[in-house]
Amino acid sequence: MNISKITPKLTSEIKTNLPAIRYRVLDVPIKAVPIQLDSDLPLSNVSAKILKSLIHAETISSKTFIKERNSGVLVPVYITKFEREGKKYLNLKDENACKLGYLDMEKPQQGYFNNPIGDDYIYNSMEVTTLESVNKGCKASPYSGIGTELLKAAVLESKKSGYNGRLHLMAYNSHPPTPFYYKCGFRFLDSEKNSLMEKFLSSSASNSSINFDEPIQKGLMYLPDENIDYLLNIKF
Repeated sequence: MNISKITPKLTSEIKTNLPAIRYRVLDVPIKAVPIQLDSDLPLSNVSAKILKSLIHAETISSKTFIKERNSGVLVPVYITKFEREGKKYLNLKDENACKLGYLDMEKPQQGYFNNPIGDDYIYNSMEVTTLESVNKGCKASPYSGIGTELLKAAVLESKKSGYNGRLHLMAYNSHPPTPFYYKCGFRFLDSEKNSLMEKFLSSSASNSSINFDEPIQKGLMYLPDENIDYLLNIKF
């Protein structure tokens, strides 16, 4: 008997005819390879979701929690991200890979703002260009924490990009509105607007129907250095 010609039997059939996919690990493109799955060991739910994100060229950045507004139960969610043409895209997804919110951010645009603080801070911070979630109004939303968790992830991306966690954005009277950003630690460049916002928040604490003044409905806002840790440590 020629032992060198003996082919060992497989304990289970291995599927090798699946198509090759291109995936990313730690933002480093990896050469396309075929996936081999043991037929006796089906993919777990978590593995399937991870693969789904990888197939869409996203990396899973972190796991966090948001709160169901009615029950108060903490729900596990994932921050996924990808980059395109220098812009970062962050998505917040539940365990079924359903997108609950997203945030876009990019490096500061030199010469965009004419402000003394701009040279010192705005041009040394990343700009949040879009922030959206399934929450459309605080009282009507199914969850609390979507926007906050995305901003926390943006701070971490700012640190990785060499901007020390600094962020700035142009806020409008939409969803989320300026009071949300203010509660997260953002401030207007105009100190008078900050005073007006403080008065509004203290007045609206007992009356949620109060409308805030037009001067604080929109404007350039930034996250001061001293408020970065405050944002990262907000609990629900």
